[in-house]
Amino acid sequence: MADNIIKDSDRAKEHAKHLQDAMKTFFQFEIGFEETLKVSLKDVLEDVDVDAVFVYLYDEPTDSLECVQARVREKGVVAGESRIPITHNADDLISLVFLGKKDYEIWGDGFQVCVALRSEEGNIGVLIADKLTTRTKITLEEKELLTDYAHQFNRGIRYIKIFQANRRKIEMLLALAKISEAMATAMELEPVLAIILKNVVQILGFDRAKLYLIDNENKLLRGRLSADIRSEAVRPIANEQYPLQKGVNRVVDSLLEENPDGSRAESGTKKLLLYVPLAGKKTKIGMLVVDNVFSRQPITDEDIDNLNILANQAAVSIEKTRLYEEVKELSIRDSLTGLYVHGYFLDRLEQEVEKSSHDKGRFSLLIVDIDGFKKYNDRYGHQTGDKILKILSDILKQNIRSFGSKGRPTDAIGRYGGDEFVIMLTSIPREPAQVVAKRLQDVVRHQRVVVDNRETTFTVSIGIALFPEDGADQVSLFKKADEALYWAKQHGKDQICMVKDIGKKG
Repeated sequence: MADNIIKDSDRAKEHAKHLQDAMKTFFQFEIGFEETLKVSLKDVLEDVDVDAVFVYLYDEPTDSLECVQARVREKGVVAGESRIPITHNADDLISLVFLGKKDYEIWGDGFQVCVALRSEEGNIGVLIADKLTTRTKITLEEKELLTDYAHQFNRGIRYIKIFQANRRKIEMLLALAKISEAMATAMELEPVLAIILKNVVQILGFDRAKLYLIDNENKLLRGRLSADIRSEAVRPIANEQYPLQKGVNRVVDSLLEENPDGSRAESGTKKLLLYVPLAGKKTKIGMLVVDNVFSRQPITDEDIDNLNILANQAAVSIEKTRLYEEVKELSIRDSLTGLYVHGYFLDRLEQEVEKSSHDKGRFSLLIVDIDGFKKYNDRYGHQTGDKILKILSDILKQNIRSFGSKGRPTDAIGRYGGDEFVIMLTSIPREPAQVVAKRLQDVVRHQRVVVDNRETTFTVSIGIALFPEDGADQVSLFKKADEALYWAKQHGKDQICMVKDIGKKG
């Protein structure tokens, strides 16, 4: 008896597992209704010892049961009909089960069984199984197992029908959830903006999209990126920037409207153009502009709802990445000068060495030192010394990019320590780097520093090393630039020395 109890327990566990697998299949909506039933009926065949199993669902227009899926063991006999008319004849056992007059019926000398499929909304169909191949009778246990499956199928079919009725909305919500996850994992602003624009076109289905962000410091609405259905790439639109004043254009006017959250379809365009503000926690931070100028497909209320959902997620992600970048910027900037700190500059230099080594490129490293800086501290105090450091850092920030680097964002300036500054000029060979250094010296010489109502001046010495000629790695390049600086300071100060000139100056 104990053995029977153990066997029954194991059988129950196995049955429960098959039921669970069947229900998991029903929730994989994306594989399709027919495929879902096919996989689920396979679980029925493996769990219940029957030869074939069929699912019939009610088709209201024809008032009949239509066979939507069947599974049969290999080389078995398929005895199902494609369509069974519903009748109220007492002899029609399948109709009686479907209509709820019976929960199940076993017939055909005990080789066939029919179980009702019902939901809260009413009758769905029937589940039919048979053992016509093996010619053994359906047992009560097998009938109970099939009834369990029928209950699970009732729920699963109901969920699938709900899913199919709301497929577009559910797919959109799933897509928006994935977009939100992608934005949440991106920690830099540009990738977040690219994710937003790509998905507005590719997932939400608009023809074109543009994203603008507010520059509060300069009171401008700046264009950042655009995307459209003609290309997978996003394009910068930095040339589009507008004063935050009413009457400038429709984009700015829509942004400045009193309603902080409302999207607005442009009137007179058959809803082909839509403005959606990006609203942060306290204020608006930008604007999404979308249109369907190519397809001429009117923008629907559902489109507006979906875009508003995405816009809300986008605003949160943009604020988060901006905060992250602000914190990161504080950690890599010198508090006095605003230039890169020593450690971060070395990281940038190492990256440039790797890039230039791979691309066979060249760049210059400059070390700038204030001549006689200690005397300014001793004579005028450390506040004056800090003032001179700040003045020099401002000169570097204002002039480096205009002197030969053409505004390249890959150039870098750092405070190396004390009164020493370092400059990396990417793609700038030796001679142009020397021109940059001379111009910097000229600006510094003409700079007046007011101390106690009196004017004073200061000068700088500069050492220059070129990659890869003077050093093929970060350490050797720094060492050579430092040697050039030392030579310049030892030979008159207010000098420029390149590595190749060490030893030539008298």
